[in-house]
Amino acid sequence: MAEATGLVDLSAWPEGTRLILRKERPHPGAQLRFTDIDGNRVTGFLTNTAPGGPYRQLADLELRHRRHARVEDRIRNAKDTGLRNLPFHDTAHNQVWLDICALASDLIAWTQRLALTGQHRIAEPKHLRLRIFSVAARLTRTGRRLTLKIPTDWPPSRRHKRCPCPDDQGPGAPATPATPEKPPAHTTIHHESRSTTVGRDHILTDAKDRG
Repeated sequence: MAEATGLVDLSAWPEGTRLILRKERPHPGAQLRFTDIDGNRVTGFLTNTAPGGPYRQLADLELRHRRHARVEDRIRNAKDTGLRNLPFHDTAHNQVWLDICALASDLIAWTQRLALTGQHRIAEPKHLRLRIFSVAARLTRTGRRLTLKIPTDWPPSRRHKRCPCPDDQGPGAPATPATPEKPPAHTTIHHESRSTTVGRDHILTDAKDRG
């Protein structure tokens, strides 16, 4: 890692701009370029952070820059929530669409941070849409309490078991009858007095009484 500010013309950039270069090995499977000398790739970034002082060393600046890559992850997630295309011809309508996409991205980010654990905490919107947002459930009412019943085996397994046949068990062997599947159990989540209780890895928004 080295600073190349004095070796490059940065007159077109604001005063105080610095160029930091970093040499690293490309990740496994990456396509090498003709500029990758000896298999090393040189990447650079610009910063206006002045040298000197704590957390201003080259290693600190490079670490801060790499951590900023999460912004690209949020942009990719926003494209999965509707930011990829603008569906309207009118600018005002598209502006409202962008606000809705930003709101959806914020809700997903805060839901993952506050309510989810494990792999769901860092999952992509497509994964969350399959595992949580589109979960099949039943909302029942008993007295003044709402109960949300979620199948404990959600999502259903996509693997299919092959039923044995007489040819697999030898000549003349009777076929083994298939065992009937048991109905899925349910995870019960109670909702009372506008409070929300989260069970397992499922997030439940405030349920409203629609009469």
